Amino acid sequence: ASVRQRLASKTGFVGELSEGKYYRVISYYGRALIDTEAVGGDMRTQPIDANDISQYWTLIKDGDKWKFENVLTQRLLLKQTTTSAPFHTTTKENATKFNLSVSSVVTQLPGDGWDYTWTINFPDDSRGLHDSESQGHNVVLWSTNAAASVWQFQECEVSQQAIDDARAKLS
Repeated sequence: ASVRQRLASKTGFVGELSEGKYYRVISYYGRALIDTEAVGGDMRTQPIDANDISQYWTLIKDGDKWKFENVLTQRLLLKQTTTSAPFHTTTKENATKFNLSVSSVVTQLPGDGWDYTWTINFPDDSRGLHDSESQGHNVVLWSTNAAASVWQFQECEVSQQAIDDARAKLS
């Protein structure tokens, strides 16, 4: 195994994505992408908490694009068209397809294991998801050339019981 593969096996950060797996989507600031739509909030990041099911996502392959489904809310990421405006989630019927590509941003990233970094943007737009520290870590539409527009996918194990319990509390 290569050094990258061994590192990925220890950190959980992956360079290939698959359907049917659970991922935590980690921002440049080491914070997890969450869906706060169920409580009327904007898309944001928060400190990593293994017990918070809202921090876990599954990916749905659609041609060569991907849709993001939140494990807790079962809502999918919706396209944002206004620069600096926060993202939201929606029902399956209205979900947006995203490009996922290995980031070309050259920057000193914090922490260990930042070998596999991604940008998340739309097929027709160079802007994408960005963890806006100046907006209280809302996730907003911004240029994918910015360091805070770089993301990692950390593969995680989540029990169906933990998911069911969290969904029961949500409803």
